[in-house]
Amino acid sequence: MKLYKKLTIINTILGITVCIIILLIYFFINSLIGIPLLGLFLGGTILHVFIVLLINLAGIVSIFYFKNTRIVGIALIIYGTLVLATATFFGIPGFILFVIAGIIALKEKQVVKESK
Repeated sequence: MKLYKKLTIINTILGITVCIIILLIYFFINSLIGIPLLGLFLGGTILHVFIVLLINLAGIVSIFYFKNTRIVGIALIIYGTLVLATATFFGIPGFILFVIAGIIALKEKQVVKESK
C-alpha cells in the first residue's frame, strides 16, 4: 500500500473516531438534560462535526475510488484545507496529515500498464 494511502487512512480513522466520540458525548449530555436545550448552544459546533465527518469519509473514499494520483493529491489538499477551515485550530493535525498525504500523492509516479 502506498504511503499517501496509509497516511490518509490513519488521518480519517482518527478524525472519524473523534467525531463519533464528540457526537456520542453530545447526545448523552442532551439526553440527561431532557430537552434539546443544548442544541441551541452547540448546534453550530455539531454542524461542524458533521461536516468534518463527511470530509473524512470523502477522503477515505477518494483514495480508493480514483486511480489518478494527481487527482487524489489535489483532492487531499482540498480536504485538508476544508478541515482547517471547518474545525479551526482543532483541525490543524488533520490539515497537516491531509496536505502531507496530498503532496506525497502528487509526487507519486503514475504506473501505466500497457495492454497487449
